Amino acid sequence: MIIKHLQAFVASCLIISCGNNATQPARTGQPAMKEITQVETAQLAPATSDTAKWINSFREFRDAVYQRKKEKVKPFIEFPIASHEIWYLVGDDSKTNVQTGESIPFTEKDFEKHYSKLFFKEFVNCLLKVKAEELYKSGKYQTPSIKDGTTTYVLYCTVEKTNNILTLNLNSHSRVDIGNGEYESGEGSTIYIFAILPNGTIKLKNLQMAG
Repeated sequence: MIIKHLQAFVASCLIISCGNNATQPARTGQPAMKEITQVETAQLAPATSDTAKWINSFREFRDAVYQRKKEKVKPFIEFPIASHEIWYLVGDDSKTNVQTGESIPFTEKDFEKHYSKLFFKEFVNCLLKVKAEELYKSGKYQTPSIKDGTTTYVLYCTVEKTNNILTLNLNSHSRVDIGNGEYESGEGSTIYIFAILPNGTIKLKNLQMAG
């Protein structure tokens, strides 16, 4: 159901301005996903033989993230990223204003500082489980779940061929012991939105969080 909602959401209103610890369980009090309102049509051209090569770019991105090579990952990101959710992810919410939705753009310097929080281990572990060929052929892929303590992670991948958008949605579901034999469930998503450029390269344009 998450894939269906996200596909409809991203296809209808694209952004191209584009949880709580290191294990990233679902966060409480996190702002809901805001509506995407801007489209950078110049970089969202209809699919061509070149844009169809995006799967090679995806593989290169995955390898670079796995190897933790910042210089190799950097070309896959469009700086600056204008997203207030990204500051929650990296643990620096002082740079965003929840009431106005305004935030300081996430720059290349911020990437260098917060790299490990931007691409945290659960995201990387799930990313490695994506069968690229199946994603390329069907336009969607759901990884097997990964459990870390009381939190379960699943990565939902979708490709909108009409708009040339690749979305990687890391969903987390946690069960928290609140004492006296009682538990609370929490769910959240960290959503990486990539544009597929005319030359087939993927570029991270925006990051959103929900839950």
